Amino acid sequence: MMAYFGDLSDYAYAPGFVRPGTKAVGWLARGHAFPTMTVDEEVPDLLWLFCSISVVQTRGLHDCEFCPTHSVRCFERNGQRLSLGSAEIRVFSPEGAIYAAPTLIYHYVAVHHYKPPDEFLQALRTLWDIERTGLKLREGLMVPFYRPDFHSDSNGESIEDYLLFEGAVHRDTERGQWYTIIDQKTYHRESVLLTAPLGDKNA
Repeated sequence: MMAYFGDLSDYAYAPGFVRPGTKAVGWLARGHAFPTMTVDEEVPDLLWLFCSISVVQTRGLHDCEFCPTHSVRCFERNGQRLSLGSAEIRVFSPEGAIYAAPTLIYHYVAVHHYKPPDEFLQALRTLWDIERTGLKLREGLMVPFYRPDFHSDSNGESIEDYLLFEGAVHRDTERGQWYTIIDQKTYHRESVLLTAPLGDKNA
């Protein structure tokens, strides 16, 4: 049975793979109503791209509880096949929010017309589009990731920190999908002092 978390609640499925403040999206289960929408091709396309590089890969598989047979596991889009239901995706917003969703979110949206929260959809559309960047996945490719973090220093100055890290891309040939292994040794921060533009008298 799939674990259920309300949208935008604190994520708690795999605590070892989460940063504080991560929000759950798309953790649906029978007996819990969910909002729906008219689905265009953009959202499923973007979700498919994220699902092709998943995280928190597990040995077990979760089935869709809304399909009659409860055995939907393999999916195909644009000639590519993926096995969904055994991993998760992470979506980062430009403002620093982190969203954790099961890979079955693609199926929930494409087939059951599930509507994720607007802020998740906005992050999905604006932060990372693999096709637009022209990134070609290959075994062992090192992919950079970042997470912005805004705070104030002891003098009250606004600081924008970027947590930077890298992960190696690998191909799961059995399930037909890509995933990344984060190298914890690559974690480092870069900071930018946020100052008002010259001439801004309100600064």
